[in-house]
Amino acid sequence: MKTSQIILPIIALFAYTNILIAQVGIGTITPLATLHVEGDLIVKTTNTSTPTKLSGVDADGFMGAVILGANLTLSGGVLSASGGSSDHYVGETYLGGMVFYVWDDGAHGLIVNDSNLGTDAKWCLNNSDISGASSVNNGSANTMAIVADQGSGDYAAKLCYDLTDGGVSAGTWYLPSLWELNLLYNSAYVITSNYGSINGVLNDNTDEVRYWSSTQKDNDEAWVQKIMEGRAEKKKKTDANAAKYKTRAIRSF
Repeated sequence: MKTSQIILPIIALFAYTNILIAQVGIGTITPLATLHVEGDLIVKTTNTSTPTKLSGVDADGFMGAVILGANLTLSGGVLSASGGSSDHYVGETYLGGMVFYVWDDGAHGLIVNDSNLGTDAKWCLNNSDISGASSVNNGSANTMAIVADQGSGDYAAKLCYDLTDGGVSAGTWYLPSLWELNLLYNSAYVITSNYGSINGVLNDNTDEVRYWSSTQKDNDEAWVQKIMEGRAEKKKKTDANAAKYKTRAIRSF
């Protein structure tokens, strides 16, 4: 009688202890944690417009809270980063060309295409004062204005506008402004060293090489950059000479 009285509490205690330390498996018969789920898991909790944590799993499948850093935001299920720096640098092959100028610690910059476009390309098809094409520093706006005015044809701005290298749509690449060409001149050695003498912005006849800018001077003339010297010159818009006037597209990122 006394033996039974002793054994029964022990059995009850053993069963209670098993319940307390039990591991529950969903989709598995061999759980490895208190709750082990094999498959998708949906967790619903109180929503907040400014969440500071999200759930994550480590390499072993254990879930826990992940605290968002100062430069991270979570909105609409999308984790976004802001601030910080980037690794983009002058001479980097990127987005269908090569980086030749950067700002904001490399987060933004300008890219030059890897080859000249067309042969004997004129600045435009006919001489006219094109409204919106006189910016010294906004080649993209100049290019849009020139193409809108001149339409289809083989001229410098249109060749750049139609370029889709890097899988982009027409209008992403453009004819650089005079200021942007000067930035390219500043990086000419790096670009040529990486691309080689054929595709670089310098070649064996560097003293004669000039690149069209998208910056017009007046009805008859537009600015070119003499790439060897970094000197701006004005030339007739409809004057085309393959040995002297080159077209090279750039884009921003």
